[in-house]
Amino acid sequence: MAFTIAPPKDVRTAGTGIVKSYIAGARIPFGAAVIRAGAGTVKPAILKDTDLTIGFALEDEEEHLYPGFYEKYEPVPVAISGTVNALIAAIDDYDLLAGDYLEHIDITSDTMASGVGVLAEAGSHVGETMTTHVIAQLLEDLALKDETYKAPSPTPTAGESTIAMTDGDPTIMGLHVGDYIIIRDSDGTTAQINRVTAITDTQLTVLIPITVAAADYIHAVRQAEVRIL
Repeated sequence: MAFTIAPPKDVRTAGTGIVKSYIAGARIPFGAAVIRAGAGTVKPAILKDTDLTIGFALEDEEEHLYPGFYEKYEPVPVAISGTVNALIAAIDDYDLLAGDYLEHIDITSDTMASGVGVLAEAGSHVGETMTTHVIAQLLEDLALKDETYKAPSPTPTAGESTIAMTDGDPTIMGLHVGDYIIIRDSDGTTAQINRVTAITDTQLTVLIPITVAAADYIHAVRQAEVRIL
């Protein structure tokens, strides 16, 4: 695998607390919020299973099939207390502020078939309000808004590794090689987290073959420090 660019930030921070080891029950990106998948196993979180949240997947120093991701059956160090640099994305036209509460992102029309482990502002643009789904609190301001998600042009093909975009959209989204993105079908139940390996004004190339058959939005994913609740 020629792609060797590390995530923009380590997930682990000076404030990371207790760390426990689990086994991946599915592919997990570094920095993802994870939930119980079975005895001793974890998988990327989805909103409806907030009560099963365990913590956040930390990075390690091992080589992986896809850099920045744990594969099924691999050991995963999980922070269960303290602070981490979590994965966060926008679902609306609002910036996030230090102190805002965060929950698992909800980006499909029904219960997601598989999680991505990415967080978003809790509630209806009122991140300062605690909700039943809150799992973390943001510790720094984060500029997101709706410029960070755009429609592909046209829909990418499942199994391929390129995404055509409207001219200039990758720059507007603030994307860089190595960034995580979400590829999602807002009318269905599927979404995929991936990483960018190349960018032009009109195209993104991704690390992992696309699995979403009817993707209609691409979200830039940022990393920011959060307190685990």
